[in-house]
Amino acid sequence: MELKIIKVEPDSPLNEKVDCLLNKVFPKTERYSMDELKFWSTFDTVEYKAFLDGNTFVGFYYIFQTEKMIWGLYLAVEPSLQSKGYGSAVIKQYMQLFADKEIVFGIEVPDENADNAEQRIRRLKLYERHGLTHTGYSYFIDSDKYWLMSSKGKDFDKAEFLKLYGFLTGGKDSIELIKE
Repeated sequence: MELKIIKVEPDSPLNEKVDCLLNKVFPKTERYSMDELKFWSTFDTVEYKAFLDGNTFVGFYYIFQTEKMIWGLYLAVEPSLQSKGYGSAVIKQYMQLFADKEIVFGIEVPDENADNAEQRIRRLKLYERHGLTHTGYSYFIDSDKYWLMSSKGKDFDKAEFLKLYGFLTGGKDSIELIKE
């Protein structure tokens, strides 16, 4: 494995690969348009990176950040390359790079009756292996429930997360975090 992580510029041909992967692995309710992702990627508070093994596109991540927190909006690996250690390799680098910040991801709640039940469990286990735990907070996108996973677990900084979410939506939308 020769993992390279590179910045994806708004005019990069990698955007097509990212868009294709985004449509393959995320439900429609979780997908932002490529125009939005490209626009936001021009801000200093956003990191939009692809990872490659040699010249093979493996996946991408997209994060928002403040001085205190990283919110992983997306972390995706091509389905044919999943369970080969790529996600773990990226998360390890990610955890080292942002060790001084709280790292947060939203994941679909494990549900054995869901169409993607196996994927949900794999994602939860992946994050848990790398030290992220359920914060005790959840939220909904339409009727789909998500857990917030954090490197600080139950010490999750709710106010900082809401600040990040406000940036994402330009203050036009809010999110209700439900304490479980």
